[in-house]
Amino acid sequence: MQSPSKNRVVVAVRLHAALMALAAGHYVIHLAYERKGFGAYDDLGLSPWIHNINSFDPSSVARQVEALTKDPAVRADYEARITAAAPRIVQSRQQIICNIREAQGAL
Repeated sequence: MQSPSKNRVVVAVRLHAALMALAAGHYVIHLAYERKGFGAYDDLGLSPWIHNINSFDPSSVARQVEALTKDPAVRADYEARITAAAPRIVQSRQQIICNIREAQGAL
């Protein structure tokens, strides 16, 4: 996963698997079974590529796999969404760290 020869399309059920594959540069469709997956994908701007594991349409997921595999425009949209979300996520992380440090100082 550290240096894939090409980006792949991954369908992941576990959130950690989805995030690891995203971090490795793959296109990930997430079949989520709890709300934190939906929150993470919403934060990343990837809501179109997350589905409820209990009620997803397999044909829809197959179409998304096909589109991510073959359509450069779909891949570009996916990548642009992550790129747009990155600064906001970094800023949120920095704010959380700051809040924790402030809370520790107040103890």
